[in-house]
Amino acid sequence: MLFVLGLGVFAACSDDDDPVAKDTTKVQMVLKTKGMNPELKSVGSTDLKVAAATEFETFLINLSEIEFELYDDDEDDTPDFFGPTEFKGSFLIDLLSPDAVNGIHIATGDFPNGQIEEIEFEFDEYKGKENENIYGYTVFFKGSFYGVPVVLRSDEELEIEVEFNDKNRRTLDGEEMKLILELNVQTIIDHFMNLDITKLVPEEDGSILIDSKSGSNQQFAEDFMEALEKSFDLDDDDDDDDDDDDDD
Repeated sequence: MLFVLGLGVFAACSDDDDPVAKDTTKVQMVLKTKGMNPELKSVGSTDLKVAAATEFETFLINLSEIEFELYDDDEDDTPDFFGPTEFKGSFLIDLLSPDAVNGIHIATGDFPNGQIEEIEFEFDEYKGKENENIYGYTVFFKGSFYGVPVVLRSDEELEIEVEFNDKNRRTLDGEEMKLILELNVQTIIDHFMNLDITKLVPEEDGSILIDSKSGSNQQFAEDFMEALEKSFDLDDDDDDDDDDDDDD
């Protein structure tokens, strides 16, 4: 089964026609989830109430683009701007797959050496043909909450911006770098646990449909996307780095 659908193309943009830099660093982007039991598709929580209340069947998200803003690391008064440099999707990701727990490879590319000033992750509507459930939507979720079947789909565009400062500076210096975008499913579960399901309008069969495009439960789709945005964190594959890697 293919968990990342579509081809990712690495593109570097520059004001000049010549290569942006002679020296480059290979950067690998990975997305992973934590807080999930991939075999049971349930929350890996020690809280029995949480574990019993929630069940995940499908959780898909479409990552459309990853954009880097890069500057050279010379000590000049006017540093050169290399970017934007980007990975272009679409990347359709199954967040419940076993691969997602271990880390799904999104894309790899060669970047000009320098300082990473900002990374922006853009999630947008999926227009591919591999999965009809999420077609025209950014996120598709199917599961149950306290035994009530729930389907949630949203076409809202989501942008995650990670800015770097002197405390968490990331420098591309020729050594291969792996960056990990981590999604904490527990944040999503907390949102469900605080939800008053009596305020949701059920379908005729008693199930709940939450659709950002139509229906009586559109507001919850917006609230869900806000909770999803808060669930992301950026890390790297450096065991010696104890600093937090995201900075709003």
